[in-house]
Amino acid sequence: MLIGVQSLDLAPKNAAGTAAGLTGFFGYFLGTFILANTIIGLVAQNAGWGWTFAMLIAACLLAIFFMGLTLKEERKPSK
Repeated sequence: MLIGVQSLDLAPKNAAGTAAGLTGFFGYFLGTFILANTIIGLVAQNAGWGWTFAMLIAACLLAIFFMGLTLKEERKPSK
């Protein structure tokens, strides 16, 4: 949800629909179809739940890092 809100905040007003659509599509396709159903299942089955939770924690840390990269843009005054 935060990715969609952030993309709408960073995109120009005339591209808000495109930003929401693209983040929704890639969130559904990559997040649900590929990562949640395939990758996490394979890791849980082959390596165990310890590695699965470690992978989820790493994904959370990567999300925090990538959102932190936009912090400078967020702090700029709006025009």
